[in-house]
Amino acid sequence: MKRFTLFFAVATALTILASACRFHSSDPYYLSPYHKQIVDHRKSQDSFYRYHEASPFVVTQTLFKGLDYFEPDSTFCVPFELIVGNTNRIDTITDSKGNQRPMVVAGDMSFNLKGKLHRLTAYAIEGSHELFVMFLDQTNGKSTYKGGRYVEVDSQKGIIDFNYAYYPYCFYTEGYACPIVPKKESLDLAVEAGEKGLHYSAD
Repeated sequence: MKRFTLFFAVATALTILASACRFHSSDPYYLSPYHKQIVDHRKSQDSFYRYHEASPFVVTQTLFKGLDYFEPDSTFCVPFELIVGNTNRIDTITDSKGNQRPMVVAGDMSFNLKGKLHRLTAYAIEGSHELFVMFLDQTNGKSTYKGGRYVEVDSQKGIIDFNYAYYPYCFYTEGYACPIVPKKESLDLAVEAGEKGLHYSAD
């Protein structure tokens, strides 16, 4: 009985998490809260890149013309399980300038996406409960940057949403040292969510 109760509780929790990504309406012109949240985030990102002093465009005095995105798709927003092993695990990641970066591993994220079980490494962000995730997928070099993308995840919410996937700064301009996505962080599907585009031109 206890086993059934535990199974039911876990299943209920996963259902609640998944429902946070989805909202349906019969009105085709209705903008769901989930969709609006993504749109508002993208507007905020555009504002940061255009005006903030830490923006790579502002730093290099490069004209910002806006970013390109896939349409929001709630099927790329899924619950995950964080599998924590060795708490002292460090990965050494090469960056785009050839430097070796030690990165603290928070754990391995296991999640079901498009009917398949996937796993990605989640790295700790100092002083934050957010996790840093890098990934490659089948859109790379076709509709997205060949070097892969990043996404940050709130460990307390237990959801990974690829609609928030973004490019490293070194995609837009030289001068930045960005972690290179390891081959082992590859997803065997096309993640048509988040930022897209093969080239950025200020012309």
